[in-house]
Amino acid sequence: MLQSIVHIALVVNDYDEAIAFYTKKLHFTVVEDTYQAEQDKRWVVVSPPGSSGTTILLARASKPEQIPFVGNQAGGRIFLFLGTDDFWRDYNEMTAKGIEFVRPPKEQDYGMVAVFADLYGNLWDLVQFNENHPMFKRVNSSLDELTEALRAVDSIIHKCEKAQEKFPDGTSHHTLLKNRLKAMYISKALIEEALSD
Repeated sequence: MLQSIVHIALVVNDYDEAIAFYTKKLHFTVVEDTYQAEQDKRWVVVSPPGSSGTTILLARASKPEQIPFVGNQAGGRIFLFLGTDDFWRDYNEMTAKGIEFVRPPKEQDYGMVAVFADLYGNLWDLVQFNENHPMFKRVNSSLDELTEALRAVDSIIHKCEKAQEKFPDGTSHHTLLKNRLKAMYISKALIEEALSD
C-alpha cells in the first residue's frame, strides 16, 4: 500500500500576502493557484524548494469562526517543521530577510533547530537532522528517489497531455487538465532543479 499526506491546510488572511511571504522569504514555489468559481475561492498550493513531499494549501479564512485560527492553528505550539540540508545557510538568509526567530539556534540530539514565526505568527521549526536520525533520509532525498519522481511526473504529464486532446478547448475537463499540467510542469522543474544541485 502506498499513501501520503498530500496537503496541509494553513489558514491565512489573504492569498497574495501569504504567497508573497512563502515565495519571497522562504523560496517556496507556487505549485497551483486555481480559482474555484462555484466556491469563490482559490486553490493555492505551495511547496518548499526541492521538495516533492507534502505541500501546504493556503486556505483563506472565509467564515468568522475561522479567523481566530489565522496564526494560531496549533494553539501556540510548533505547527510545521521545515527540514533543510543546510541549517546555517537557511537561518542566515531568513534572518537577513527579516523573519523573526522566537527561539535561537540550538544543537539537539536529533540535529540543529531554531523556531521562527511566519507572517501570521504560526510557529515553525527550521531543522537539520543528524545523519543518524530517521528523518534525515526523508529530508535529504537521494538521487535515485528524485530520478524516480521525475520519471513518475513525466508519465503523468504524458497521460494528461493525451487526455487533454480528447476535450475541446474551453470545456471544464480541458481546463482542469490544463491546470493539472501546469502543476506537473512546475513539479518537474523543481525536481530537475534539485537534481542539478
